[in-house]
Amino acid sequence: MNNQIQLKFAGNITLDGAEISDFDPKTKRLFLTGEVAGKPVLQVVDISDPSKPTKIGNIDLSNFGAGIQSVAVRKGTTGNSLVAVAISATNRTEPGKVVFFDAMVDITNPIALAQVTVGALPDMLTFSPDGTKLLVANEGEPSEDYTIDPEASISIIDVSGNIGVLDNTKVATATFTAFNAQEASLKQQGVRIFGKLANGTNSTVAQDLEPEYIAFSGDGKTAFVTLQDNNAFAKVDIATATVTDILPLGFKDHSLPGNGIDASDRDSTINGGINIKNYPIFGMYQPDAIASFESGGKTYYVTANEGDSRIRPTGDDILVAPNDTEGSIFNEEVRIGSSAVILDPTVFPNATELKNNANLGRLTITNTLGDTDGDGDYDKLYAYGARSFSVWDDTGKLVFDSGDQFEKITAAQTPTLFNANEGVASQFDTRSDNKGPEPEAVTIGYVNGKAYAFIGLERAGGGVMVYDLSNPTKPEFVQYVRTEGDISPEGLKFIPAADSPNGKALLAVSNEVSKTATLYAIETPNSPKITNYTFNNLPKLGTTSTGQDIFLGGFSGLYFQGIAANGNLKFVTHTDRGPNGEPTAEKRPFLLPNFQPEVVSFEVNRSTGEISITKRTGLFRQDGTTPLTGLPNLQPGAANTAYTDEVGVDLNGNILPNDVLGADLEGIVVAENGDFWMVDEYRPAIYHFNSNGKLIDRFIPLGDATDNRKNGGTFFGTPVIPAVYAQRRANRGFEAVALEGRKLYAFIQSAIDNPDNGGDTVSRASRNLRILEFDIVSKQVTGEYLYLLDDITASGNAKTDKIGDAVALGNGKFAVVERDDLSTTASNKLIYQIDLAGATNINNPANFTLPTGKTIEQLSALELTTANIKPVSKSLIANAAQLGYTGVEKLEGLALVAPNTLALINDNDFNVTGSNTPAKLGILELLNDLPVAQTGLTKNSSNDVFNISGGVGIPRLQVSLIGNNSTFVNELCVFTVDDAQGNINGISPGQNGYTEAALERAKVVWSAIANNPNGLNRNELSRLLEFESGGNFRFLLVKNSSIDAVKQGKTSLGDVLFSSETTQKITLVGANEFTLSWEDGTGNISDFKDLEVKITFTNQQLPLGSKLQGISQAELVDLRGVFGNIKAEFTLYREAGFDNLVGFYKIANENGGIDINNDGIADVLPGQTGYIQAAINQRISGVDLTVSNQGKATFNTTLVGDSLLAPFIIANGRPATILDNNSNNDPAVYFPFLGANPGQVDHIRLLGNNTWGFEDLPLGGDKDYNDIVLQMKLTV
Repeated sequence: MNNQIQLKFAGNITLDGAEISDFDPKTKRLFLTGEVAGKPVLQVVDISDPSKPTKIGNIDLSNFGAGIQSVAVRKGTTGNSLVAVAISATNRTEPGKVVFFDAMVDITNPIALAQVTVGALPDMLTFSPDGTKLLVANEGEPSEDYTIDPEASISIIDVSGNIGVLDNTKVATATFTAFNAQEASLKQQGVRIFGKLANGTNSTVAQDLEPEYIAFSGDGKTAFVTLQDNNAFAKVDIATATVTDILPLGFKDHSLPGNGIDASDRDSTINGGINIKNYPIFGMYQPDAIASFESGGKTYYVTANEGDSRIRPTGDDILVAPNDTEGSIFNEEVRIGSSAVILDPTVFPNATELKNNANLGRLTITNTLGDTDGDGDYDKLYAYGARSFSVWDDTGKLVFDSGDQFEKITAAQTPTLFNANEGVASQFDTRSDNKGPEPEAVTIGYVNGKAYAFIGLERAGGGVMVYDLSNPTKPEFVQYVRTEGDISPEGLKFIPAADSPNGKALLAVSNEVSKTATLYAIETPNSPKITNYTFNNLPKLGTTSTGQDIFLGGFSGLYFQGIAANGNLKFVTHTDRGPNGEPTAEKRPFLLPNFQPEVVSFEVNRSTGEISITKRTGLFRQDGTTPLTGLPNLQPGAANTAYTDEVGVDLNGNILPNDVLGADLEGIVVAENGDFWMVDEYRPAIYHFNSNGKLIDRFIPLGDATDNRKNGGTFFGTPVIPAVYAQRRANRGFEAVALEGRKLYAFIQSAIDNPDNGGDTVSRASRNLRILEFDIVSKQVTGEYLYLLDDITASGNAKTDKIGDAVALGNGKFAVVERDDLSTTASNKLIYQIDLAGATNINNPANFTLPTGKTIEQLSALELTTANIKPVSKSLIANAAQLGYTGVEKLEGLALVAPNTLALINDNDFNVTGSNTPAKLGILELLNDLPVAQTGLTKNSSNDVFNISGGVGIPRLQVSLIGNNSTFVNELCVFTVDDAQGNINGISPGQNGYTEAALERAKVVWSAIANNPNGLNRNELSRLLEFESGGNFRFLLVKNSSIDAVKQGKTSLGDVLFSSETTQKITLVGANEFTLSWEDGTGNISDFKDLEVKITFTNQQLPLGSKLQGISQAELVDLRGVFGNIKAEFTLYREAGFDNLVGFYKIANENGGIDINNDGIADVLPGQTGYIQAAINQRISGVDLTVSNQGKATFNTTLVGDSLLAPFIIANGRPATILDNNSNNDPAVYFPFLGANPGQVDHIRLLGNNTWGFEDLPLGGDKDYNDIVLQMKLTV
C-alpha cells in the first residue's frame, strides 16, 4: 500500500438524478444525466471548486425524446468543448437520437448544435481517442410486451468536421445481421442467444444481442463492446463500421478456491449471515461497463461483471391483465430451491443439501442454460454476474479476475452493509441470492504514470473499489471508499490532474438511487517533490548607460554532466542574447550591447544547498577571438515576417549594428567529445561550438536572404534547415534541444507563422509545433514531427502557448516543458513525456495529404487526422508549479539526472525591470522511473541477430581479435537488419537477393591477415563501430577476399558466409560480451578456430579520424570538423622484399577526388589521367613512411585538421621518380579507390581502426596484405 493513491472525499451535491457524467476541463463543468417530472434533462454543475460543486441548471431534452441515457464530452482544442447526449425515443424500440451542445451552452437558452438519428435505445456513447468519431451502443431492448425486439447496432458518427452542419450522412452503422446465420455456432461457443417474442418466435441474433458499453484499443482503430445479456464482447472495426467478431466470455467456476460467493439471503444463523463459500455453480460474467488501458504496448480491457437477466414485463402493473405481473410474458430467472429446478443426481448427489435455503436454495440462476444432455434436469447451474472485475487481453482472453475479493473486502470493511440492496443496515444480506455486490461501473485513470481501475458497486452500500493495474495479470487492491448517503454508483468519471480544477486528479461518482454526485480527490502519500536551490552572489556583467548594474542570469538551457568526485551534481547552462527590454514597435533595447553569450558550468551541493560556478566559457566566432553578441542578424523585410529580426537599439534609442552571427541561445546539449550544440530563436539556428566556445558552424534555414551564395557573400550560416522555419514568430524560434545518439532534436517554441503575415495570426492561433531532427554527423535534416500544445485559449501570462526545454530519454522518447508565464501554483509548468513512435515524419510530403489551401500550422487536430498526420504522443509527468517550482515565470531548462530525477532552471531575464526574480535550480524527484533507454548488447536466442542500445548516447561495439588459424585473408563484416529475425527490406535470410542486400549494408570490421609481420601483436588489433541505438545487426565473412571484390564481381557470392551450424559459433561470455568463432573450410574443418573474435558493448569514442572506416572503399582518415594541430604517431611493419613507401594525400571528397586549385571542388577523379601525380603532389608533407624488411619503425609528426586523407603505397619506389616527368621509370602506386588501381583490385585493407594492410604486387599479387602494415594514433 506504500506509494499508492488514496481517494479522499472532496465534495458532493444532490441532483435531479445522477447516473452518467462527463467533465469538460475548459469550462470546469460536470454534465450529468437526470430527470425532472418524467422529463429527461442534462444537468450542468460547476466544479471549479471541487469542495463546493454548484448546479448551474438543467437543459430540458423532452423535445428530443423520452429518456437521457448517456453523455460524453470532447475537450475543445482551439474552440469550445463538445457535449454529446444519447436520448431514447418516446417508444424505446424506435430509433433514438444523439444531440450535440456547446459545453458553454447558455442554460437559459440552450440551443443544440446538431442532432442525428441512431439505433433503438442508445445506451452509451463515447468519443474516440482522437476525437474524430463518436460511437454509440444501441442496446435495442425488447418492448415490455415482447412483441418487438429491435436489432442491436453500433452507430459511428464522424464528428471530425463542422458540428453545425452535422447530419445523418455522417452516421455509419455497424450491424449484427451478418451473425444471424451463425446462431448455432455462436451458441456452441458459449454466446447466450435465448430471446423469444411473445408469439413464440425466436429472436434473431441481431435482435437478441444487447450492446451496453464501449472501450477503444490503444490505437483507436478497434472497439470492444460489452453484450451483457449475452455474456460476450463484440469487436468492431471503426474504419469500416463492421462488427468483425463476437467473443464469448466463458463462465466463472465458483467451486474453485478464491471464487467463493455468499449465495443465500437466508443464512443469518450461520456466521451471522456472511458465508462466502465455494459451490458447484458457474457465474456468467455479463459485464456492464468496460474500460481499456495500455501496458507493455498492448491493450487490456477491464470489465465490471454486474450480471443481468431478461424479464418481460419488467415490473408489475406496467401492462394490463393478464400480463400485469412481472415476468408473465418472459422470465428466465429461477431459484435453485424451486421445484422447477431438478438437479441431476449424478452430478449433484447432495442435491437436497444444496437446495436448502441457507445454501443454494435462494440463489437466482438462469433457466436458459444447464441441461447439457437434454434430459430435463440441470447438469450445470449458471448464476448472474461474476461479483468481480476482470481484465481481458486484446483477443478477449481472460488474464485476471478478482474472484471473491469484493465480497471479502466489503465483509471486512462494511459488514453491516454486506450485500445490502441499498445503503442501509436493515437490508443486510438481501442481495446475496442475486449478484451480490453487483459491480456496475468501471473507469481507468492514470496517476503519476500508473494505471488504476475504479469499480463502482451498485449494492452492498455502494462505493468504489480501487486497484493498481501495473501488472495486468495481477492487479493489486488499493482502497475501498464510500460516502454515507451515496447509494448505487452507476457512472464513474476520472479527471486527470492536468484537467482538474485544482490540479489534483479527481473521481466523479454518479449515484443512481441517492441522486447524488460525489467528488473524490486522489492523493498520493508520497507525491513527486521538488527541492529548490538558488544562485547567490552572481557576478556582475556590467553597468548600463543609465547606471543599472546587471548581473549574470538569463539561463535558458540546462544539461547534466554527471556527479563530481565530491558528490556534487554537475551541470552546464547558458545565457540567452543578454539583458534587453520590451520593444517599441520593432525596436528592442539592449542594455549591454556588447554582451557576449556564455556557457556556465556549475555544481550544486545538495547537502548544503550551495551552487558554485566552476567555469564560464564565452562564445566566439570561427576565428576563436571575435566574441559573439546577442544582437539581431538582419532585417530584409517587413517587421514580423520571414528572415526579419527586430531592430536592436541602445537605451537612448540609437540603432545598433546587426551581428550576422548574433545568437539568442535557448538550449544546450553536450556531445561525447565535449562540443556544445545549441539552438537559437533568431534564424532559428543550430549552433555547433567546440568545448572552448569557438563556433564550428551554424545551421540555418534555406533562403536567399541568408544564403551567402545568393546574398552577396554575407555568411549567416550553412543553409540546411527547411525554409519554412524562417517564418518563425519573432523571438519564438528554436527553444529546446535534445540529443539522442547522433540525432539532435530542435523544438520550435511556438507555431511557425505559416503562411507568413506581419500580424503572426497563424502562429498565435496554432497549437502545431514542429520538432526538427538533425543528424550531427551528416549535418543534414532527417525528419520533422509535430507536437500539439494542450490549450492556448487563455490570455496574458496564463496563455500556455510555448515550449520551455526538452531532454532525451532514449528510444525516441523525450521529456518536454510546456509552459505559461505565470509564477504561482496556478501556473502551467507542465512536463510531458512524448514519444516519436508512430508519429508522422512530416519532412516527407508523401506521408500526408494537406487539404487544399491550408498549411500544417493551420490544421485543427481533427484536420491533422484527416491529413494522415499523427503528432507525437504525450503523457503528463508533472506540473512543476504545483509541486513548488514557483516564483519564476520562465522555466527554460530541463535535464535528466537519473531515471526518476529531472533538473529545472529558469530564465530571470537578468532582472532588467528591477524585479528580484531568483535564478533557481529545481531538482524534481518522481515516484516512478521515466522510460530511460538502457544500454547494452543482446542476442536473439533463436538466431544470430544482435541488438545494441546506447540509451541516449551512441552505442558502440568493440571487436577484438582472439585467434586466427586460417591460411586465408578473410574479411569480417557487420550489416544492419530490420528486425530480430534478420530481415532486410522484406527479404528473409536464405531467400534470393538476401546476400546482395546484406552486402549493400555491410561495413568492414577488418581483414584478418594470415601472416603477421615481425613485431606486430595481433592481439592489439581491435575495431570500434557505431550503431543506431536499438539497432539489429548480423555478421558475415568473405572468404579470402573482400566485399569490394564481391561487388566488383571478382569474388563469387558463394564465398560470402553467414552464420550456420557449419560456419559460426556464438558464445555468451559475460554481460554485453560474446565470442564469434568462424569456420571457413580450411585446416580442421570443425574446430571453428579459423577466426575468433570477441564483441563487447562499449561507450568508448571512436578513435580520431576513423568514422568513415568500414564503408566501401573508405580506408580513409576523416579529420573534417577537427580544428587545430593534431599529433600523429605512425608505426610501420614490413613483410616484403620491395622497399615500399606509404603516405597520405589530401582528397576533396569521400569518392577520392583531388582538388588541385584549392577551390574546394574535385578536379581529378580516381582513374583519370594525372590522378597518380595529383595524389603525390597533394601528399602530406613529412609523412613519407618507410621501414626495413622484417623491421618496425615509428614516426611522429603534426597534421593540420579539417581535412580528409587517403593512404597510398608506392611499390618499391619513391615520390621523386613519379614527379620527375619521366613516366618510364614510374613505380606502381596503389590507392583505396579501386578505380585508381590497375584491374580495379584491392591493394589496401582495413585491419583495425586507423590500421591498414598493404599489398605491393600488381593485381593483388599474393593477396597477403602484410607487405606493409601501418598503425596510426591521433590526438588533438
